[in-house]
Amino acid sequence: MIPRYQKVLFVVLLAVSLAMGGILWHLRNRAHKQMLAGQTSAPTQAPEVALTEGKPLEDCAKLGAIAAAEVISHMGPRPAVKLADLAA
Repeated sequence: MIPRYQKVLFVVLLAVSLAMGGILWHLRNRAHKQMLAGQTSAPTQAPEVALTEGKPLEDCAKLGAIAAAEVISHMGPRPAVKLADLAA
């Protein structure tokens, strides 16, 4: 015989799992509608002008290393200085 507390725990976990599934389904539908409407914050095209456009491979590698060092060395969501200032 299964103890009563295990039955109650099973029912509670099942209810919470179904509720989480419903919430995820709702969020998925909302994200899908936003995507179809074009309201996402993701860029849809590449930048038109790049710092490395028309430069030799060695210069591009140096700029990539500078950018990587800046990303690794700073804290927070935004870099302290612009990449164009570091590259100059």
